[in-house]
Amino acid sequence: EDESWQDDAADFPFDHCPEDLPGLYDHHSVACRVLAEKPELYHNFKHKRTSLGSTLAPCIKPGIDTPGCVFFNTLGLVAADAECYEVFRELFDEVLLTRTLRVDPRRARHHNDSSYFKLTNTPLDPSGKFVLKVRVACARSLSG
Repeated sequence: EDESWQDDAADFPFDHCPEDLPGLYDHHSVACRVLAEKPELYHNFKHKRTSLGSTLAPCIKPGIDTPGCVFFNTLGLVAADAECYEVFRELFDEVLLTRTLRVDPRRARHHNDSSYFKLTNTPLDPSGKFVLKVRVACARSLSG
């Protein structure tokens, strides 16, 4: 089986961070770009754990294992548990700042209003030429 497409970042461990950050050449996620520009974040967090035992490894594994596409940048960062947002805050903030056009996540507050009573039956496109379907999705964070 030809695995020549893989680089030294493939198969990043899930349970711990290696001593050195793997090469992120040709990785296009926002998290990999932040880690390449600020490797001190990796070195500051690689041995830290949340109270549930999560390390930085599962948080950055999606972005490191999957190089992504230059035209479509994914975040490449997930929270292994809710406490990751606090323990690895500097990295999460940098990634979110990059993705949200410099809206500071430490100051931004999401105003949740998922009341279905505020939905309307007003047609978005009365002609029916442009809007064929609209989908509304609501999601919840890990806590809070």
